[in-house]
Amino acid sequence: MSDAWAMENPRELALMAHVARRFYLAGRTKSEIADELFLSRFKVARLLDAARDAGVVEIRINVPGDSNAEVARELEEALNLRRAVVIDDPDAGGDTLLADLGDAAIAVLGEVVRDGDRVGIASTRTMLAIHEAPPVALPRCTFVQLTGEIPRDDAANVMGVIRILTRRAAGSAKVFYAPMIAGDEGAWRSYMSLPEVRAAFAEFSRLDVVVTGIGAWASGLSISFDHLSPEARDEASEAGAVAEVAGIPIDVRGRTVTGAARRRVVAPDVEMLIRARERIGVVFDPARADATRIAARSGVITTIVTQRSNAEALLSYR
Repeated sequence: MSDAWAMENPRELALMAHVARRFYLAGRTKSEIADELFLSRFKVARLLDAARDAGVVEIRINVPGDSNAEVARELEEALNLRRAVVIDDPDAGGDTLLADLGDAAIAVLGEVVRDGDRVGIASTRTMLAIHEAPPVALPRCTFVQLTGEIPRDDAANVMGVIRILTRRAAGSAKVFYAPMIAGDEGAWRSYMSLPEVRAAFAEFSRLDVVVTGIGAWASGLSISFDHLSPEARDEASEAGAVAEVAGIPIDVRGRTVTGAARRRVVAPDVEMLIRARERIGVVFDPARADATRIAARSGVITTIVTQRSNAEALLSYR
C-alpha cells in the first residue's frame, strides 16, 4: 500500500484498521462485526483480506522453542513451496533419520489427504524405511504404487509400505510386481504391458497426492543413474538431465528427459505427476541440494520433508 493511496483514502484505511482490530485483537466474528458496524459480512471479509494484502495486518506464526519452524518458513519462501516440514537431525543418523523422515511424511499425508483421494507412493529410501504404521490418522483413500521396486537389499519393498498405509487408512491399494529399472528396453516394454502395471498407470492421471524422493543425475546420488548403462545415462546428460524424480530424469525446467534412460524406468513421466494436487518430496542428502531446488522451483514438488542439516544446505545457495 502506497503512502499516496493512504492519503487519498483515509476513511477506507481507518475502517480497514478498525475491522482488523476487532477481528484479530478483540476476537469478534465477521458476522458480529458486520452487525455492529452495519456492514455486510462480505464487506467485512473483503476489508480483512485487503488489510492483509496492504500490510495493515501482518500475521506471524511463532512456535516457542521450535527453531525448525523458522527454517521451514525460510525454505517455503526461498523455494516457492506450499509447505516445508523440518525435523531434527537424530543423534543416531543413518537408518534412524530415514525412518524419522518417513514418519514425518506420513504425518504430512494425515494433513493433506482427503477422504477418497488417490495417493501415489514411489520407491524411496525414506518411505521404505517404514516398518510399521505410525500413530497418524489417515482418511480412507487408495494408495497407488508409482514405481517398480528399487534394486536394494537394505530396504523394504514399496508394496509392503503401501500395505502398511492401506491398513492404517482402511483403504485400498493398486500395486504391481516389476523392478524400477528394467534390464533393457525390451524388458521395459514387457513390464509396461503387464495388466497390473497398466492398471496402476491408468490411475496416475487421477492422483491427488504424490510422495516421492529426489535424486541428482550423478553417480551415487540416483538409483536410476547407477543402474543404467553408461550410454543411456550419458545420452540423458547430453539431453539436459540434471536431476531425477521417481527415477525419471528431468532437466532444469522440471521436464522429463526422453530417450534411452527414460525407456528403462518403470514409472510415470513427471508431467503426469504434477497433475496431482499435492506433490511431496522427501529429501535428506545435502549432495542432492541442487536437484531438490530444481524440483521445487520448477513446481515438480509443492512440499518438502527434510531434516535440519539438509534444510540449511538447501538455503545456503539461493
